[in-house]
Amino acid sequence: EVEEEEEEDEEVEPEIHWKKEYQQKNLDSSTVKNIDELYKVAELAQKELKRVIELMLDEVNGLDDENIEVPELKPRDRAYKKAKEEYRHRIPGPPISWVYDVVRASVVCKSFKQVSDVNKWLSKHAHIVTGKNRFAEPSFTGYRDMLYHVLIPVEGSLAHICELQIHHKDIKALAEQSGLPKHYEFFRSCFAGDVFQGDVLQDLAMMNKYGTVDRKLMDVLMQSEDPAQLKMFAELFREVLIENESALALYKRVSGLQQGLDDDKSIAETYYCIGLVMGAMGDVDGSIKNFNKALVIQDSVLGSEHIAVAETNSQIGHMLCKKCNFGKALKKYQKALRIREANSNDHFVVIESLHDIGLAQERMGDYLAAEESLRKALEIQESFLGDVHPDAAATRHLIGNALCHYGDYTKAMDEHRLALSIRETEVGKNNLMTAESHTDIGIVLTHRGDYEVAEWRHRKALKIRETLRGKDHEECAISLKYLADLLRRKKDWEGAINELTRAQGILNKVYGMDHPLSCESYIDLGIVYLDKGDVDHALQEFRRAKGLLETTLGKDHPDTIAAYSGLGRAHTLQGDSVEALKLLQTAREVFEEALGSDHPAIAATCQYIADALLVDGNLDESLVEHRKALSIRANILSKDHPDTAVSCARVGDMLGRKGDFVGAAVAHRQSLSITAILCGDRHPECALARVRLARILAAQGDFDTAVEEMNQAIEIQTATVGKEHEDTGKSWSVLGCIHSMMDDFGAAQDDQNSAVEILLAKLGKKHPWTVEAKKKLALAEAETKETDIFEPVIQKITGRQSFIEGDSYISPMGRSKKKSSPVAPIPPNTLITPKKTGQGKTVPLPPAGLTPASTKRRSSSKKTKKAAGGEDANGEAGSKKAKKKKKDGEDKKKKKPKKAKDGADGADDGDGKKKKKKKTKKAGGEDENAEGSKKSKKKKKKKKAAE
Repeated sequence: EVEEEEEEDEEVEPEIHWKKEYQQKNLDSSTVKNIDELYKVAELAQKELKRVIELMLDEVNGLDDENIEVPELKPRDRAYKKAKEEYRHRIPGPPISWVYDVVRASVVCKSFKQVSDVNKWLSKHAHIVTGKNRFAEPSFTGYRDMLYHVLIPVEGSLAHICELQIHHKDIKALAEQSGLPKHYEFFRSCFAGDVFQGDVLQDLAMMNKYGTVDRKLMDVLMQSEDPAQLKMFAELFREVLIENESALALYKRVSGLQQGLDDDKSIAETYYCIGLVMGAMGDVDGSIKNFNKALVIQDSVLGSEHIAVAETNSQIGHMLCKKCNFGKALKKYQKALRIREANSNDHFVVIESLHDIGLAQERMGDYLAAEESLRKALEIQESFLGDVHPDAAATRHLIGNALCHYGDYTKAMDEHRLALSIRETEVGKNNLMTAESHTDIGIVLTHRGDYEVAEWRHRKALKIRETLRGKDHEECAISLKYLADLLRRKKDWEGAINELTRAQGILNKVYGMDHPLSCESYIDLGIVYLDKGDVDHALQEFRRAKGLLETTLGKDHPDTIAAYSGLGRAHTLQGDSVEALKLLQTAREVFEEALGSDHPAIAATCQYIADALLVDGNLDESLVEHRKALSIRANILSKDHPDTAVSCARVGDMLGRKGDFVGAAVAHRQSLSITAILCGDRHPECALARVRLARILAAQGDFDTAVEEMNQAIEIQTATVGKEHEDTGKSWSVLGCIHSMMDDFGAAQDDQNSAVEILLAKLGKKHPWTVEAKKKLALAEAETKETDIFEPVIQKITGRQSFIEGDSYISPMGRSKKKSSPVAPIPPNTLITPKKTGQGKTVPLPPAGLTPASTKRRSSSKKTKKAAGGEDANGEAGSKKAKKKKKDGEDKKKKKPKKAKDGADGADDGDGKKKKKKKTKKAGGEDENAEGSKKSKKKKKKKKAAE
């Protein structure tokens, strides 16, 4: 009866006609441009649809309110997804203008007579745009209903197309019991495009007969001569069942059947699909080969500006990124963008291209360009989807990552917090996207040194992922990786090893032991062992990763070279500079080929090479490499990036070893300045920067300032990381060395005793730092003057690993409200080019690496003034002072030089003239009384702070 009624009614259109007049309109009665415009009209249309349904209830016998359902507006993300997946190629655009089911209603009829009555009423009283009688032709799931798209007047000439479904109550109840909606979502892709549903249902019935995608089913399919049937199964295997090997076999079968046919477009599509499957299987070269075959045909048949050409170029770019050839990938993405922008109706693919370009630029180290590309994508998204859409949050996530790598942590945090806010509101607090935002915020906090809050963020993300996916899901491995990295920075070696071991187990189970992601976890674990000082285990992990990655990715892949870099660093710690340099030079060559000459990975490798050169005492070559690293970082990273602080400190170390104490002090003050700006002047990293500066000042003979810097460093460390921390113990040892150089052996013994006690409890008696502290204690007890304030090379490299890595984070958190002396910033570019001091002469390193302890110290007030300026110190004076050894007036019996005579001879007044400092009561003649000494120290501190 229904079929007869529909045949008689000429107003019900059996087919959808893509006419411009049936695109959804905005409030100005022009075609909608974005999802916001669509929903503004939809809110008005929903009220009018309810009014129409109320009229139907009054005029159709037997219908009542219980038979009517008018749900809330379709969720925005589902409407956007539908437009993107189903209407992206529909012309005219944009795709969102063809979404008709934002406003919808259902009528559940009690009988087929009632269904017929509703059909008659709609035909007479409504403007039906499209109609489908699925009682006559059921959907592929077997479900039967009537589906109408009805044009509902809103106000004036403005109208909106709404969806109306007419159900039979018994069929609807049966469908809900059998779970047909789930079947629909699962097999939806099989029915996309121009296919005959009857054939598809028969094919799926055949698949159901065999149960699984096994040899029997494949044997049947491989005998088929029907390319359409084979393509349908291949698509199902590839997209839904993830049976890539079976999908590839079917696509190759289709390609064989197409040879000799005059259908180049279909042949190109098959090559394209083969490229997709090969890429998913990891055969990157095979994938690119098939994409290029498709591209040649598309260029000749469709033209070089066709949208299909853009998609193929985009896929080739993805494969090139897998090979880490980001430069070539970027060109492919830019070509795809140019074509897609020409087709201005398809804004979604333009956004996709801008994302691809931004990510490629980020991987190349061009972080500001990446931010610019991603912000263009965000602007388009917000205009079409609104500024609180989950896709806009995803783009903000990408922008935040680029800013984080650049070193602008404040802006990065803003982007990630906004993304989190959108995601919690739109998709909920317990969602994988929300977990991703917590991880992002945790990473930024790690860079900024806020370890406690960072750990809370990472554990929250882990909890969400475990709840949604289970504890053994690969998503959990992401949280475990970053959590382990944080614990490593806190020097919780066992905690970091445990988390990484768990992550390894998950990745090995999901992907296999030889997968690149699994190998990456081996490298991460090797880095933890390096920091811990367990070189043997580190070598074991790096070699394991190297062997597997060479097999899977090849020797020249940057991911493989990361293992080479780790091995090089491990050999450096063993003192094997020859093998270390061989590995690291290879790493640099590969990185330069893949990433260009200005990239953070190149800077990090230069730093590792410098460390290896230092093992054999090649100070000049080591300094050159450190300056290369500093130059790259100063050019491509933010001025306050922690890696720039690393390079400044390393350059300072090298200059100090070469005897250029003035240049070394400048470099270390710059490192301290960056660290203070980044995480506050009461941060543990600032304490470490002060320790490095104090070493240089002591070597220069400026003992008062050196002791003052050390006291501040120990005070900060005690307040933040704790008095029992190993860094605090090492600082006590350095302070003891300085007191020993000052002939204050009593104070030196006290300091070294504190150091030994802390390091023994924390690291054990066999640890190199504990052994070294014991040696220093023995020297102090024997009243033997310290001869070298610089750390041994190998111990230096292992001692503060966070200040050696190219991707270093700022370590433990803890800020005090108390202010220390201000630090003036110095442009890092001044450290890149070697500078000469004084009259063009390099300051020589005194015998033992120190200015003789017998040299008289300068007045505290004048010395402090020069130290604060950094650049005011004169190399010529330092040289003369280093060469001149005055022994008269030296009193070795005095234990504390602060109570000794102070004026230093040979200070340069800036015009080349010598002037002798007068002995002052404040600087050199303090009362021997302890109380007087304390008052004097307080006065000097106040005076220095004022200056």
